[in-house]
Amino acid sequence: MKIWPNFLNKCCEAHRWLRSEWQGTAILIFLSVTTAVAQETASLVIYSRQALIRETRELTIDAGGMAKVSGFPPGMQFESVWLESPDGKTIPTRHIRFQRLQAGLPAMLQQVTGSDVVVYSKTLGRVSGTLMAASGGKLYLHTTDQTLRVLSGEDVVAYDFPPGDYLYRSQTELEIAFRDRVSTQKRFRLNYLTGGFSWRAHYTAVFRRDQDRLTLTGRFIIENRTELRFEKASITLVAGETHRDRPPVQPVFRAKEKSRVAGSEPVERKRAFEYYVYHLADSIQVKPNDQLLIPFLPPKPIPFRKHYIYDPRLSSTDVFVRLELTNDEPLFGEPLPAGRVQVYQEQAPGRLFLGEDRIRHTPVGETVWLSVGRAFDIKAEREKLAQARVGPKSRSETYSIRLRNHKTEPVIVRVVERFSGNWSISQSTDSVTAQTADRVEWELQIPARKSKELRYTVLFDW
Repeated sequence: MKIWPNFLNKCCEAHRWLRSEWQGTAILIFLSVTTAVAQETASLVIYSRQALIRETRELTIDAGGMAKVSGFPPGMQFESVWLESPDGKTIPTRHIRFQRLQAGLPAMLQQVTGSDVVVYSKTLGRVSGTLMAASGGKLYLHTTDQTLRVLSGEDVVAYDFPPGDYLYRSQTELEIAFRDRVSTQKRFRLNYLTGGFSWRAHYTAVFRRDQDRLTLTGRFIIENRTELRFEKASITLVAGETHRDRPPVQPVFRAKEKSRVAGSEPVERKRAFEYYVYHLADSIQVKPNDQLLIPFLPPKPIPFRKHYIYDPRLSSTDVFVRLELTNDEPLFGEPLPAGRVQVYQEQAPGRLFLGEDRIRHTPVGETVWLSVGRAFDIKAEREKLAQARVGPKSRSETYSIRLRNHKTEPVIVRVVERFSGNWSISQSTDSVTAQTADRVEWELQIPARKSKELRYTVLFDW
């Protein structure tokens, strides 16, 4: 009969312990949910390698005027933090302390408290259940057979955690000391710069063989390589290179990326300082470790010309194919943010991928050059024929460039040579079409299935 009272006492003790431990855990979960709610609406100004984030948070301030804020990405720049009231006024503070807490297994266990886990024990083997608490080097599991098991951390050799992004959550914390030492709860706008965000433009150029125009479309690729989640984010993209005294800090962890194609949200383009900004008219959901495709440039026809370029500095035998696009009003006339351009040709039964290149920020009125690939049916050969000293401070070099066209139609190949110092072309079998301080160009017409030789002599003086 004494066993039953002892058992009841043990149950009561376990109940009291669970209630106290679970209350602490419940508070932790509540704060996490509160943070998520506070980040439902946010403003993200994303640059090429960082972002300016403005989010509204509800902070609990103690009697000493202190509040703690957590949930920042590893690339967060502490010195950029400032607080505002909901109407945009700067909030005075006594100080802001930043702590990067040590991440590890204890922090991960705290994040999965209340979830179903699998633990591998030296003595018990595989044990599955709900993790009720992890404290004092012990794990408290409510197993599937409705038993409360207490395992020593030293006895556990492995864990199976539920899927989630908790492995990549930042262990960072801000401690804010407000001037008013009053216990209260208020909503603030929290502003800060952080790494882990980036964006770039991606273009698709499609043309038909019998046309002199191609169709250019553009989409923004937005990347969030942090653990931050925003349910409704107002997104602005800045096209331009902002000067930094050092590269932005990038997050340590990289989770598996997920790509999503957003709808055709309207994009508004404006000038700001010496940059262009693109603002998405509609709010959009941003998930942790996410990639988004946002259409911004509808299909537009743009004139182009195809060029064959032979530059021995790039290849001694290959001729490169380049497309020249005219970004001019009224034919096209759109500023093009930097990004990759993939070129296709319409050909039954579908598109044929031809090549890709990267462009820099290109304003209206500039020419876009795209290197697509190497011509299969056009080959080149370059040979130095002679070199001689022609004076006390001069010498001459004679070169031969032979181009072979295996196509069934004639082609024009632009030959590019580059020199340094004081130089001049003294002799040439073909007329020079362009010349600068460090380069000279010829345009050679080669008949179908024929070859052509260019011979020239360059004179160097010093």
